[in-house]
Amino acid sequence: MEALKRLGSCLLAALLLASCSTARESWVAEVPSTSEAAIHKVRTLNRLVLLPPNYAVDSSVGKTWSQVTAERRLQEETISYLRDWKGYMAAPVPDGGAAAAAQGLRTKLLAHLAAGPPGTPLPKELAAEIHGLAADQGADGVVVLGVRFEGLTAERWAQIYAVALLTIGIGQYAILDKVATYFDAAIYEGGTGALVWRARNKRDGSEPLDPSQAGRFAFDALPNALADAVIGAPGPSSKPAGAVNSSPESK
Repeated sequence: MEALKRLGSCLLAALLLASCSTARESWVAEVPSTSEAAIHKVRTLNRLVLLPPNYAVDSSVGKTWSQVTAERRLQEETISYLRDWKGYMAAPVPDGGAAAAAQGLRTKLLAHLAAGPPGTPLPKELAAEIHGLAADQGADGVVVLGVRFEGLTAERWAQIYAVALLTIGIGQYAILDKVATYFDAAIYEGGTGALVWRARNKRDGSEPLDPSQAGRFAFDALPNALADAVIGAPGPSSKPAGAVNSSPESK
């Protein structure tokens, strides 16, 4: 039995080392309608306002973690990515009373995204809040971003060790696969409050993804904005005039 324990521990250590050193990325872009018209719609929302993003980590992070600092950096880098790489005129909600209201709206929108399948209609009061904020900020669309890290908590370590002993070190893949940074991003049309683009992403790794990279991962699948000169063109397949550079990941 002791030999099996030692073997299980060695295999577990090897698997954890591999998961820490290999950053795998998976993408699932979800649009309420997969038609070209739906994709074209989000590209016409040139002026975007980003709700204060949320970055939550669990108790497995041993080093000092400042959620306030992480979220501020996440906001700055996400705005920069949407502007410089995707071509949208993106801006944050200004500090003050509007920011406090925007945080409340963010919380409700992320909860709604988590609770229902893609395309689930928003309650009328949420759609009205989106419309009101977009009108106040002079925006065509409202962006919400939630990031969370799930690591090797004490409870998860206990699960891994128990499974490793029972399966001689080969049954903990399902648990280790959950150790990752998760992203939930969405864009709503300002005029109607309707969801026009959504993406759920996951990046494996034993540490939270740096906030400077999280916005790029969350919005990598977002189509580039259309230039003002071609927004009125009828065809959804119109080529953007003066299109911005493609994502650094595609180079």
